[in-house]
Amino acid sequence: MRLKYGDLIIIAVILLAAILMIIPKKSNGEQVILTCDGEEIAVFDLNKNTEYTFHGSYENKLIIENGYAFISESDCPDKVCVRSKKISKSGETICCLPNKMMLTVVSIKIKTDVISK
Repeated sequence: MRLKYGDLIIIAVILLAAILMIIPKKSNGEQVILTCDGEEIAVFDLNKNTEYTFHGSYENKLIIENGYAFISESDCPDKVCVRSKKISKSGETICCLPNKMMLTVVSIKIKTDVISK
């Protein structure tokens, strides 16, 4: 049995569709929320390049650049926040435990209906 030109096109389309379904789709976040000790301190647009220095128990320098947020400098003792990777996807976080500070990327398109305790 010999494959015809039309058969090859159908097989190629099916393979392409299967590959596109396998590729994970993560939504890009649109905002970064800075919280300290559970209290919201500031909200930043992830699409606007910004520098912000947060003064708590320690000092953290937040940089938002080219759609990514990261901590460039900190005077906390462990510096885990500085070594954390740049974040840009909804749900990603950077924490500075000594400073009780957390950065979270959120998408403003996702709305919460109910919060239960």
